[in-house]
Amino acid sequence: MSPMEAKGTTGPYMAKARAFRPDSSLMEAKIQGARKALGKHRWEVKTIGVNTEGKSTFSVGVVELATMSFTGSVYNLD
Repeated sequence: MSPMEAKGTTGPYMAKARAFRPDSSLMEAKIQGARKALGKHRWEVKTIGVNTEGKSTFSVGVVELATMSFTGSVYNLD
C-alpha cells in the first residue's frame, strides 16, 4: 500500500446518480468505481454504471462533497 492510500485518499466509490438531459427529462444510474481525494471536500472519480435505460456508462470528473455536485463527462458505452 502506498503512503497516499494509507492516509485514505483513495478508495472505492458507489452512488446512485441523477442528471437532467438537454430536453429536461431525468436520467438515473447506479454507478461504482474509484475515488481520489483532491483536497478537502473534493474527489476525482472514475466510474462504470448502468442507467435507467439499461445502457452502460463510463464517467470521469470531480465530485464536490459540500454541494453533492458532479462536474465531468459521462459516456454511453452501448
